Amino acid sequence: MKKIILFEPEVKNGVGHHLDNLIQDSYFLKKNNIIIGFLNKEFKKKDLFIPDFIKIKPIIVTLNSSFFTNIRNFFFILKKFIFFLYYFKLKKKLLIILKNYILNFFSLPVYFFFFYEEFKKLNLNENDHLLVQSGRPKDIKLIYFLCSIEKNIPNIHFKVRYPPKKRFLDYAKKINKLKNTKNKFYLYSEIINIKNIIEFNKDLKSDIALPIYNFYNRKIISNCNEELILGFLGESRNEKGFNKLPFLLKEIFNKKNNFKFIIQLSDTIYPETKYVREEIINLAKYNKKIILHFGFLNFLNWRIFLKKINIIPIIYQKSYSDTVASGLFYSCICNEIPMVIPKNTLYMKNLLSHKGYQEADSIAEYSSKLLKISCNYNYYLKEMKKESKNYKNLLNQDALISRVK
Repeated sequence: MKKIILFEPEVKNGVGHHLDNLIQDSYFLKKNNIIIGFLNKEFKKKDLFIPDFIKIKPIIVTLNSSFFTNIRNFFFILKKFIFFLYYFKLKKKLLIILKNYILNFFSLPVYFFFFYEEFKKLNLNENDHLLVQSGRPKDIKLIYFLCSIEKNIPNIHFKVRYPPKKRFLDYAKKINKLKNTKNKFYLYSEIINIKNIIEFNKDLKSDIALPIYNFYNRKIISNCNEELILGFLGESRNEKGFNKLPFLLKEIFNKKNNFKFIIQLSDTIYPETKYVREEIINLAKYNKKIILHFGFLNFLNWRIFLKKINIIPIIYQKSYSDTVASGLFYSCICNEIPMVIPKNTLYMKNLLSHKGYQEADSIAEYSSKLLKISCNYNYYLKEMKKESKNYKNLLNQDALISRVK
């Protein structure tokens, strides 16, 4: 059986999509494979759902990478270095390690010793796979360091989720030039904008890696007068349209309709969202159709809420929706949820092949488009069923999945 390492060293809890993505990928790739999750040592399982088949290795500890900024790290790493020379017989690699240490301005990748110790214990070979899930700059530095000292490396799949800076791209080019990484190091992005940034450098190529989500077969509604549930899930941040919610709630419930509205209020309260949050809580006090959920939703509870929701307005800022792959957007596709998306958002619209959605710009337009979908709900639901089926077919042709499965 192949070993597949899902590398998420910053994951300490379930906040954000990082742990969720790791679990989703694990379910999709688990057949005939051993799934291993590399997480932060501070990772706590409490209130989280982790499938039993994932072998969690919470061994990654964050250290400041520079010896000169934290003297305790110097003695710690020196001790580890001596241990590695003895345990892994790295004498022949000493010069290579020292060379990379000097070239990296007297610093090691922050996870190096912890990662390398587990790497050697797992005895990985050319048939195994290492998936770097979130593609941070410190991760590309770590991969470069690993490839510099190891001849036998697994296939490395590196997902770039955010627009990469020059330093990041320089490391990627260095990895490409190493002999042992030929046809073994792959870059991926989730949206075309980031792919274009990467490939602007002629030395680099990137494939699109579609986000993996569980699929849910939603039932057609038999009663056309049935109450429909709208939803806002995810982090309570303004770029995700949180600041627009009070206006949308007032616009919707000032009109005659058959809606309820489920809203997740995340634990993190940002200074710019504090008063918005208070206003939403106040509106919910006087309107029983506004249902609030306070705090984090784990993997299972997130999916329970998705099954309850009939329509989702995605009220993201356009600049945000065109630069980041939205977990909520893909959740709508895979859970067959009709949606209203920001008008002229190329990233979302280009991925949609069927008419299970509407577009809106202003709050008034969002309200009217939600009402339009509700008046012919089964039509939009059937269109989203086609969309979901189409996405499942795209996943089966996905570059990353075809290389790993």
